[in-house]
Amino acid sequence: MKTLAKELKIIDRVNFLGFRNNVAEVLAQAQVFTLISNWEGFPCTTIEAMRAGLPVIVSDVGGAPEAIVEGITGYTVARGDVNTLHQRLLQLVLDQQFRAKMGAAGRKRYEAEYTFEKMFEKTFQVYEQVLAERRKNDD
Repeated sequence: MKTLAKELKIIDRVNFLGFRNNVAEVLAQAQVFTLISNWEGFPCTTIEAMRAGLPVIVSDVGGAPEAIVEGITGYTVARGDVNTLHQRLLQLVLDQQFRAKMGAAGRKRYEAEYTFEKMFEKTFQVYEQVLAERRKNDD
């Protein structure tokens, strides 16, 4: 990636941060979050970006789009669709008001669905349902 950035003459505008212990601080300095990849599970990075109040653009692969409300908290882009990615990024970069609105909607969704407490509660409910079903079948 560094070689490509040099070839494209954008190395002075790209940061390769590597492993970080201060993700919240890094995200607080950002305006848009993108996760463009060929495969994903359910990426925690998307949730972290929503917590930071950032609009999110992710590849439409695996579980990456699950946290996104299309056009409200972010966008999904088909794998390899560079033109749509460019259009979405351009829209968010040029429209500060829309970017802020989308980021605020992402933060609201994070608070409603993805805090530790919410995730713990949902996971605990799944365990309770499985155990209740198992008890029912044992009777």
